[in-house]
Amino acid sequence: MTTESNASCRAGTAGNVRKQARRDAAEFGRRVRGCRAALRISQEQLGERSGLHRTYIGHLERGEVNPTLHNVLLVAQALGVDAADLVRGLRTDGAEPAAGTGGEPGEP
Repeated sequence: MTTESNASCRAGTAGNVRKQARRDAAEFGRRVRGCRAALRISQEQLGERSGLHRTYIGHLERGEVNPTLHNVLLVAQALGVDAADLVRGLRTDGAEPAAGTGGEPGEP
């Protein structure tokens, strides 16, 4: 392979990783929103419980931000769920989650 084709492959791979990261962030946000809705609390209340700003919670639920591990832990604690339940099955390689990993927090 030439240097030019190597660069092309890396660019394609990087683009795929970014797309998958956006999909993962959106799925994580859907899970957070689902848990919050089940608790019947507002984004503002979740923000207060977690110590995060209400607008950040909105960004998180819409998949507009890629949260740090610390923020994932804060949100999970505020929702009363294990952080693993919020990220279980998310895959950075674009593959479908393995069977039995569940798609919703609390599902097997």
